[in-house]
Amino acid sequence: MSSIKRYWRTSGRGHLFILPWLLGFAIFTAYPFLRSVYLSFTAYDIVTPARWVGLANYQTLLTDDPLFYKSLIVTLRYALLSVPLSMVASLVLALLLSAEIRGQSVFRTIFYLPSIVPIVANAIVFNWLLNPEMGLFNRMLEWVGIKGPAWLQDPKWAPYTFVFMSLWGAGSGMIIYLAALKDVPTYLY
Repeated sequence: MSSIKRYWRTSGRGHLFILPWLLGFAIFTAYPFLRSVYLSFTAYDIVTPARWVGLANYQTLLTDDPLFYKSLIVTLRYALLSVPLSMVASLVLALLLSAEIRGQSVFRTIFYLPSIVPIVANAIVFNWLLNPEMGLFNRMLEWVGIKGPAWLQDPKWAPYTFVFMSLWGAGSGMIIYLAALKDVPTYLY
């Protein structure tokens, strides 16, 4: 039997089945990524053709852009707060939902639903909840005599507000922790 026939019989059909995914990956992920890497080494403004400038863009970014290091610090602060808090919130939810109680599947669904809501819908809901004039959070603070901040507009409050908003999607991590907890044999408890 020829090697081509042997290949087709053993692996060819499998590769044929993953071909649509490979094409989608190449067209929608790999090509745009590689194109953006190339464009980062050029002077490009969409109207004129790209002109190669080498590392000049990166030199400008690292030496002349005053916002680069500030944005780097904000991103690091967000990551240092958001990642551990999301992990802890996910683990706590998983521990709570691993108990055998009535309506357990309903609670699991309720906690997981925010993870699958589109980002745009989340942004609209949080924009409404955190609106400084008529937002629900500030209204509730007014009921107890506290003037609420401009959550997303105030530079002091905005990073922490985004960390809080990221906790809204802790249900995706909860599912992973819950699966791991359910896989632990009961005799180990």
